[in-house]
Parts: sequence; C-alpha cells; structure tokens
Amino acid sequence: MNKHITGHFNHDLYRKIRQAREEAGLEVACLTNKIEDHELIGKEFIDKKTNKRYTVESVHNHWYNGWYEVLIMVDSNHSSRVVFWRNIDCRDEIILSSIDENREVLYFLNEDGRYVKTYK
Repeated sequence: MNKHITGHFNHDLYRKIRQAREEAGLEVACLTNKIEDHELIGKEFIDKKTNKRYTVESVHNHWYNGWYEVLIMVDSNHSSRVVFWRNIDCRDEIILSSIDENREVLYFLNEDGRYVKTYK
C-alpha cells in the first residue's frame, strides 16, 4: 500500500457528503469553535522523538464521536502540524490513542525555560 497519497481534494464533494450525513443524522467530523483566547496559543512545544520545536498557532474544539481539542502548531519553517491534544468527551478509540501518543512525546517550554512533560 502506498502511504503517500497525492491528488486533488474535491471540496464540493466533501461538502455534499457532510450535508447528506447531517441530514441523515449521522456523525460528521468537523473543525469548529476556534478558541481565540486559549492559554496554549503561543506556547512552545518540543517533540522528544524528532527534537523539532513547534509553537501553538491556534486551538480548536473538534468533534467526531465526541469533542476533543486540536492544536494547530507551526515549526520554524512555518510547516503546520495538527495535534489531537485533550479529550473532552470523545469516544473514538483512534482519536483517544492519538491524544495519548501526543501527550507522551510533546513537552512544553515553561516560564523558566525548561521543557516539562505535561501541560495540565
């Protein structure tokens, strides 16, 4: 199986599928509720596996089979990374597993300049 999928993303088809799922009462994953004043915005993190540093650009409440927080982070080259960060009431095992994995490898820089494993 090729892990590198390329091609054009059909936004119109995506919107039609979402609308049909909503009308049918099915779950729809969606990025919602950008949290403008979240305490993590501007915080610096380091990935202990890759030693790459990231800064939190924005935080969103995201929904799929429940709510969870998503961090949009950027590195020094302005490349983005999407991180499932904190569970609110999500019940999806893949998302919950991803949150646990991210919490294991991402350390944040605290006020005294040291990297600390957990943030609340």
